[in-house]
Amino acid sequence: MRKFALITKKERWSTTWLGKIVGLGIIVLVVFLGIRNVHPYLAVSKPIPSEVMILEGFLPDFAIEESVKIFREENYKLMLVTGKKLIKGSLLVPFKDDGHYTAAILSHMGLDSALIKVISLNNDVKKDRTFASAKAVLDWMEQTDTRPQAVNVVSLGVHARRSRLLFEKAFSGKVETGIISISDIGYDANKWWKSSYGFKTVLNETLAWFYVCFFFSGS
Repeated sequence: MRKFALITKKERWSTTWLGKIVGLGIIVLVVFLGIRNVHPYLAVSKPIPSEVMILEGFLPDFAIEESVKIFREENYKLMLVTGKKLIKGSLLVPFKDDGHYTAAILSHMGLDSALIKVISLNNDVKKDRTFASAKAVLDWMEQTDTRPQAVNVVSLGVHARRSRLLFEKAFSGKVETGIISISDIGYDANKWWKSSYGFKTVLNETLAWFYVCFFFSGS
């Protein structure tokens, strides 16, 4: 009759109060380490020997100024500026995209215009614009027979790691890619979670980097 029983007794393991405390402590430690290390991980800065600097056109004035300083100190020979359609101010300024706007700022800061080349995106590009910008740079290099062995991309704060990854995907091993991260003065990098701008920026870039790593095909 036992094989027709409707219920049976089984031994079950459960966590003790000490085990729960240890488990909670591990979770807290992981979260703490993540908060402390995610910013320096995303805001990577690893330049490599190169004479070509690529400046992302969206950079604010303070980052452009710092880029000019690095350009001069490291004796770069060419500044490539990526450009995307302006989302604010296009009715007031005589520039069709942020790349030409940035180039004008560079010239105003005293950088020789002969050393600056703007590579603009088609206005129809609505998504994956950093990748599309990198592809446009590669196309320009191939069309003009400009073939540097390496370039350094300049980006802002935590956008840097994703930018380098997207440029590497677009270049497909044809050009070695270094990265220079300009610190974002909009928040304290050591306490980014204490400001709404810092929290939003780091969270958005973490999710965007995760997407590029695991879901972005590059096609």
